[in-house]
Amino acid sequence: PTGGSGMANRRTHLIANGTVERAPAKSMALPTDVSIWEPMMMVGAKAPTTSEVLQQTREPGRLSRELEASLLSLLTRPIDLTAGHTAGYAVREQEIGQAFSQLDVQTAHVLSRRLELARYDDAIATAFNRMVSSRRIRLKGFLANARKRAAT
Repeated sequence: PTGGSGMANRRTHLIANGTVERAPAKSMALPTDVSIWEPMMMVGAKAPTTSEVLQQTREPGRLSRELEASLLSLLTRPIDLTAGHTAGYAVREQEIGQAFSQLDVQTAHVLSRRLELARYDDAIATAFNRMVSSRRIRLKGFLANARKRAAT
């Protein structure tokens, strides 16, 4: 043996003389029945149902009844189609943005959390999610900036 460290030379010498046996190579095979994209579950465990997950999820908070009613009416009322549907939905987005601008920071956070959770039993989140995604993104961004607006 040439070159290398003293330990490597000694190991090679011992293996060549038969003084030390090589350990059998460990199998590096990975299990093929488990996807890396799915969470691991214990054998015999059952996945929780949607209802069980919702019960474990902490509710984000409550809005006043008046605020819930006004937001729900803004989100569900028919749009004015006389100017066209694009203009009608733009007016609705402006009205919702105006209502969001009136919220204090804590209420805006509670509403933002509710819209993010989008629980199936939340009428406001359900109505909000019926809007086009670009409008939802703009309105959620506006809602998330409540702290900045309050600071100015």
